[in-house]
Amino acid sequence: MPRRYKPVQLDAKPVPDDLLQEAAICPQCDSRLTEVLGRMGLRLLFRCARCRARFFRHPKATANARIV
Repeated sequence: MPRRYKPVQLDAKPVPDDLLQEAAICPQCDSRLTEVLGRMGLRLLFRCARCRARFFRHPKATANARIV
């Protein structure tokens, strides 16, 4: 019988209301049905509604972005 591990608790911070509508493609099942769970630093944390995978993606870089 395979061993079941507890899911990892990610330290996600709240997301501003304007970013709650962001979407991403799940890297595991290619589904577009994702919801924003929170943010980790500058990365948004998503959860896939189909396979329940948790993943993040980096924010889109802009031409005028400055790295400090």
